[in-house]
Amino acid sequence: MGFVKAVKNKAYFKRYQVKFRRRREGKTDYYARKRLVIQDKNKYNTPKYRMIVRVTNRDIICQVAYARIEGDMIVCAAYAHVQPKYGVKVGLTNYAAAYFGLWRGVLLGPCAPRRGHPGRARRPHAVGSTPCVRRLSPWAVRRPPPRRGWPG
Repeated sequence: MGFVKAVKNKAYFKRYQVKFRRRREGKTDYYARKRLVIQDKNKYNTPKYRMIVRVTNRDIICQVAYARIEGDMIVCAAYAHVQPKYGVKVGLTNYAAAYFGLWRGVLLGPCAPRRGHPGRARRPHAVGSTPCVRRLSPWAVRRPPPRRGWPG
């Protein structure tokens, strides 16, 4: 077989389509993102909520968001730098602070009802209280109540 020269002339570059900006920067895997944020078609216009946690050098950011065509909408956000109000003075970016303030819902849970989203969130009474993870979910209200007795 003979030598074949790769032709990259003006006709080639006129038809070349560049990738999305965030793909070129290596920030977004659109194949994985599509499977993460897509909602079932039989649920119509219901948003699919997800919790985003970002750890920086000085802070931990936790957000509840859902995807729209125009872009992701943030329902509520909580930051670790407000934990001194709850008695945690140091170590705001360690594992324990993330678990207490963000994952357990002490900081993230109460902000959802203020923004007009349904939820069972209330402010904790004390630092030693044990909040429930269900407070994070704005869709927890639609869960049916538990049955009191045996069926029948």
